Amino acid sequence: MADTNKNCMRVKPAFGASGLFFLLTVLLANMAGGAEEIKKHIQDSNTLSVRRKPIEKVQLISFNLTGGQRINGKLVSEDPYQIEINEIRGSRIVLSTYFKTGIDKNSIIYKTVSELDYWRDTGKYFLQKVWDFQDDPDEYMQAIRCYQQARTIAEEAVGADHKLVTELDEKIDEIEKDMEKWAGQAKTRADLRKLEVLSTLDARLQKIEEQINANSDDITAIRQELANNNAAIGDYNDLRNKITGDELAIQLLQQRLLKFETELDDIWRGYRYQPRYYLPRGRGESNSGSTP
Repeated sequence: MADTNKNCMRVKPAFGASGLFFLLTVLLANMAGGAEEIKKHIQDSNTLSVRRKPIEKVQLISFNLTGGQRINGKLVSEDPYQIEINEIRGSRIVLSTYFKTGIDKNSIIYKTVSELDYWRDTGKYFLQKVWDFQDDPDEYMQAIRCYQQARTIAEEAVGADHKLVTELDEKIDEIEKDMEKWAGQAKTRADLRKLEVLSTLDARLQKIEEQINANSDDITAIRQELANNNAAIGDYNDLRNKITGDELAIQLLQQRLLKFETELDDIWRGYRYQPRYYLPRGRGESNSGSTP
């Protein structure tokens, strides 16, 4: 019985060591397989394609109005009666509606482009208009807005780490730096224009002052001329009064002469029919005046 117990005691340690080795082997194998599977899962996770938002298409439209004007823009809606488009007017993108009764239907042209290309091309259009110092701030803001819209579309389609998104970010930074440079140039230009205006204003004020002085001299001369004219008018009035008095005297003398002539005529008429009387002559002379 004692031997049996001894044998049992010897068998148990041997079985326990073998079992432990077996268990360790299985455990290590399972751990190695799990690690490989975890590694494979990580690799599969990195290689799995992320579901992205596709880039949509937009339709551009171009047509002639019945008056001959060409219209271009992005088609928003169209029905049998009218067409709605987003068109560029100056430095703005506005929603316009055109009725088909005023459109030459044979001139309508459609073009399909990606929404990304549309916003990039529109941004380029506004950038081409800057540096003419006419609505430049609005054109810069529109260009930045268009490129930001293109960046959002690209990020949703290919991810934020894609090269295309990086290029659009660089373009936006470039536009912002160019806008800061424009702001400095615009300030300098405004200061120069202000100085030019002040210089021009000073020259104009000097010219106005010279004109005022010249006008003052003219006014003084005119006043002197008026005084001389007033004096001349006074002399003329005196002369006219004198001439008027002389004329009255002459008229009175003429009337007296006329009266005297009338009286002479009356005297002549009274004596013209009287007999003629002759003076007496000496003795021996005939009254007839004949010689012996």
